[in-house]
Amino acid sequence: MILQSQEEKFCFLAERYSLMMSTATASKYIAGHTDVIAGCVTTKSMKHWERLKLQQFTTGSALSPFDAALVARGLKTLPLRVDKICSNAQAVAQFLAKHPKVHRVSYPGLESHPTHEAGKKYMKNWSGMIGFDVGTAANAIKVAETVRLIVHAVSLGGTESLMEHPLSMSHGSELLREETEPMVPPGLLRLSIGVENAEDLIEDLERALSLI
Repeated sequence: MILQSQEEKFCFLAERYSLMMSTATASKYIAGHTDVIAGCVTTKSMKHWERLKLQQFTTGSALSPFDAALVARGLKTLPLRVDKICSNAQAVAQFLAKHPKVHRVSYPGLESHPTHEAGKKYMKNWSGMIGFDVGTAANAIKVAETVRLIVHAVSLGGTESLMEHPLSMSHGSELLREETEPMVPPGLLRLSIGVENAEDLIEDLERALSLI
């Protein structure tokens, strides 16, 4: 079994399962400061590692020394950042789930989430990613454009909290699908939670949501 993940690599209880290897982008949570492009593979056995190392050596894909140094720097604070991010995300998700302007929240740490019980078996931390729906594209864009502490941008895994409106940003091509309705809900917003104070994030969201 191979695990491919951007964040569950640090939340998933991999040692309980027979994983051959796991892959992740080091650009996100591992480096953690939104300033490097890198990826990594972790193997359970030296046999698999040797084969991958040979392939990497012969194809010539390698990080520059500076990028490698940035990733090494990020690894030093990775456990601290992940714990803080997941703690913040839990608090923010609970706030959003109770807000009257929010129609739906998708976060596995909420007891109402359909995978919550199953997740208890597999996860040690829930996630730093939250999806929530405010009904319409106009509402979603208004919220995304009026947050102040949270940055209106596409990415995830850094120390700063980011918010995007997928239908007009990362998944904008969905609007070109003339024959069918977009697969991405128009009112959906995606939050990548950072390491700020959770109360400050909630205050920022409360103010932005009050404007719709």
